[in-house]
Order: sequence, then structure tokens, then C-alpha cells
Amino acid sequence: IDTTSPVGRFNFRNLASAAELESDLTSQRVKMGMHGLAKDHKWPNKYPPFGYRKTESDKLEVLPAEATWVRRIFRMYLEERSMPQVAFLLNEDGPSTKNGNEWTRQAVNHILENELYCGEYSLAGYGTHIAEYRIVSDSLFKEVERVRYRFTSNTEMHTDRKQSKAE
Repeated sequence: IDTTSPVGRFNFRNLASAAELESDLTSQRVKMGMHGLAKDHKWPNKYPPFGYRKTESDKLEVLPAEATWVRRIFRMYLEERSMPQVAFLLNEDGPSTKNGNEWTRQAVNHILENELYCGEYSLAGYGTHIAEYRIVSDSLFKEVERVRYRFTSNTEMHTDRKQSKAE
């Protein structure tokens, strides 16, 4: 396409618009599929969070041994008040992460911020409470959250959580 001529630029813009349309349609179909999975309480990929396994029906099932460690991670954090320290202790004395790696601050944070451990399932704009997915109590989760955000104001914390849920 000769983009130096008016007709060439016209054709180029039309091709770009068609590509953008196809991209938007693909995105819309993916969102609809994810929403359908969410309504059926199915897990969208092959990697369930630590504490769970994916069943043949694509739903999550709590793994008792890992669930014990999830609860221990929450309690360790309340005691240590440090994600790097919890990661250090887990690497000394605990299991490896779900994918076989050592624990990091980020891996510990991923567990501590995941509301799925309270049974709150959220995917593609659909959210519901699934009692079978619960590993930790609401009170333990909220206490950990309070400690995690102890250096921010309540307004900032509330805004941050609303934004992360929207994403």
C-alpha cells in the first residue's frame, strides 16, 4: 500500500479499522466465555492457586495439606508482620510454591491478598461466595489485611481494594 497517496492512506486506514474491529470482537468473545465459566464456578486456566486443585469438571477443590499451609501462612504473617520473613520461614520449613519454586515476598503477598481463600470467587465481572472454596475465616483475612495496610489511611486502602476488584 502506497501511504504517500490519498487512496493509499484511505486503504491503510480501512485495513487498520478492520483489524481493530476483529480485535474488539475477539476480546468480547473471550469475556463472554470467561463470564460463562465464572457463572459455573469453573477455574479459567490450568493453574489453580496454592491450596486448591482443579477437578475434572474444572472446578476447584481444597487440598487439605496445602490448605493447612495457607492458614499457617496467614497466621505467620500476623506474627512476623513481614512478607519476606514469612517467605524465608517457608523456604526453611515449608512446602514449595504450587509451581515448585521457592517462596518470595510476592508469592506470599499473592496468597494474603486473594479473597478466594475466604470463598469469594470473582472472575470476568462475576462474583459470588462459594462456601466449599473457603480456607480462612473472614476475621483472619481482615486482620491480615489490616496489618498489610497498617501504614496507609483507611481511605487509601478502601480505594486501592475497589480499584483492584474492578480490574
